[in-house]
Amino acid sequence: RQEKSQEPMISRPFVALFIILCSLNPSLASYEVCEVADGDCPTSCEEAGYAGNNNFNAHLQIAPFHPSIEKKAWEAEKTIKKSGDVKSVDSPVWKLHTTLYYFCCYTDEEEKKIKAGLTKMDWEPFSVKYDNTGCNVDQHSDDLVYLHAMPKDQSALFDFARRIEGVMSELDVHVEPRETLFHMTLARVGKDYPVDDVISDLGGFEYGELVVEG
Repeated sequence: RQEKSQEPMISRPFVALFIILCSLNPSLASYEVCEVADGDCPTSCEEAGYAGNNNFNAHLQIAPFHPSIEKKAWEAEKTIKKSGDVKSVDSPVWKLHTTLYYFCCYTDEEEKKIKAGLTKMDWEPFSVKYDNTGCNVDQHSDDLVYLHAMPKDQSALFDFARRIEGVMSELDVHVEPRETLFHMTLARVGKDYPVDDVISDLGGFEYGELVVEG
């Protein structure tokens, strides 16, 4: 008589647990591709040795002036929201922007001097193409990651930042050089979100192009 081969036994509780874990974790939470930075200002102006505490930014306001980019951002944010728990998104209709420069730790007098000096700054118009998706880890929070649309080619934006720094040097005020990557924030998520997977999924997403007028 031919004996039946015995198949390995798998308990029903194990199978049930496996199914639950797979349904709860469709993607692993990770954020290894993210820039570990959050702006260019020191955490404490006093500890950095500065007399002033005024921080302010120069923004390139994208919404509501570039409807085609706003539409693409809305599409990307739909993908982001489908992929996990999202803490907040930037409204594509009115909130999208790129910070061109972070001004850190100035006195009231220095802030007035900088703003007056920058109104006289000239530059040639240049294009910015948002054709990549990236992220950065918030350095002021234990559980916050930003997801961004970004330009692959950031050279024109860094040239613009160097021009700002040149004006500030002429005004004889301290300079915190722009070092972090330029971006347009789309959403904020926790560190339990599958950031790396979503960045990969949106890696080749084209958001659009604009011109920074002189």
